[in-house]
Amino acid sequence: MLSRHDDFARIFLPTTLFVIHADVIRDQMADDLKLGAEIPYSREWLSRVQAELTEEITKSAVPGSEYYPSLGFSPDHLMYREASIASRLDQDLQSDTAALTGFYRFYYWRTWRHRPLAMAKKVVRQMALFYAPLCPAYDPSKVMLLTDKYRLGVASLNSYAYPGVWQKYRPAVEFMSRTDSLAHDAPSIAQPKVLRRALSFLARAYLPLLFVTLVLAVAAFFHLGRPLGWLAALTLFVFSYNAAACFEVAIIHSLEVVRYTLVQIYFTLLAECLALWLLVESLFQKRERPGISAV
Repeated sequence: MLSRHDDFARIFLPTTLFVIHADVIRDQMADDLKLGAEIPYSREWLSRVQAELTEEITKSAVPGSEYYPSLGFSPDHLMYREASIASRLDQDLQSDTAALTGFYRFYYWRTWRHRPLAMAKKVVRQMALFYAPLCPAYDPSKVMLLTDKYRLGVASLNSYAYPGVWQKYRPAVEFMSRTDSLAHDAPSIAQPKVLRRALSFLARAYLPLLFVTLVLAVAAFFHLGRPLGWLAALTLFVFSYNAAACFEVAIIHSLEVVRYTLVQIYFTLLAECLALWLLVESLFQKRERPGISAV
């Protein structure tokens, strides 16, 4: 309810959609200019926007902290820099939120209509980041540095208009002071070797267990009986949570953002445990009923 009166909240999603798909949108703009398409924006202005967008994408296509390899450029560069393409479009449209969001949405949906294959390829590339040989929902790192996390918290609360709010509240000032101190000397977390090995096993086992679940689900439907059928259905349902979560992020953003994969660890772990249970139950049932043909 509060976000209805917050211009930043209203513009965040349209801006994100624009910068995440900037390379495909840039190509669609080029086609519109070349073919003289009928669009509700002047050719002169759109030509300048397309040229600036092309330049910014090229500048951001440099491997670094903000670079997204799966996209080939940095959407953060296009969205958050002081002189970003997003800020220039805001100036061009005189900070008219409705006009700016309208432009972003127009070209996002126009690009889907005219370049569905390119947009679909982007979705597939993002899904592939999660369905990789090593599932990224697990972090088997030997040491986890907390200083980076606290540093990110300080940077986040010091951006935009946030300081103007928390600096007026003493507990918040004290909290920021402690956070800033921890950003320089916070202890690190060491994961025991046993835990790291378990996480590595789970990361490697995700795809094989998903495949086994699909095979056993088909077998349960035709041969292994109703009890295993219910367990197989439940296991597939839990696996589908990962698929749905990844698909949503793949359409809107990028799964290279670590929090979009790590946040799925609970359902990922539950799905693998159910898959192992299903595998064990099917093996025991096969031993009890030797007449059933091998799956």
